[in-house]
Amino acid sequence: MIHNIVALAIPNGTHLKRKTEIAETDKNTGEEPQEDERCRDLKFEKNVISGMISLVLLAITEQSREPLYGYRISREMKIKNGAAFLKQGTIYPVLRALERDGLLKSEIRESESGPARKYYRITEKGKETLKIWEESWYRIRDFVDSFVGGEPCE
Repeated sequence: MIHNIVALAIPNGTHLKRKTEIAETDKNTGEEPQEDERCRDLKFEKNVISGMISLVLLAITEQSREPLYGYRISREMKIKNGAAFLKQGTIYPVLRALERDGLLKSEIRESESGPARKYYRITEKGKETLKIWEESWYRIRDFVDSFVGGEPCE
């Protein structure tokens, strides 16, 4: 295993160092990992993604002409990305937090094919917040790209 130390910035100005592991070779078979596995550090990805899920969920609900339920939102993410980047269950706690913060509003509707579903739509406060978060995302993305080149892993 190759070990990396990732310094994560905490909002109060402190830093947390976490050891992450990246597969080098399989010790049992001696085989190289698959190409996409060599380019991935799942712990690091989880940390990065956790801050972006809220932005993505607000963007999806803002782009929709109608309220969406969790599974449908998850499908929209898969359609845009071409793969299941997140597990479906990952989005539900974030949807609840966005609702608690007044960025989304929900309503429960009966379903013809199963239990009632909770549908989400973006609020005006959510739209204003989305604009701010988008600008922040562009600045962060440009900053990171200036160091890592924005090139896909080869």
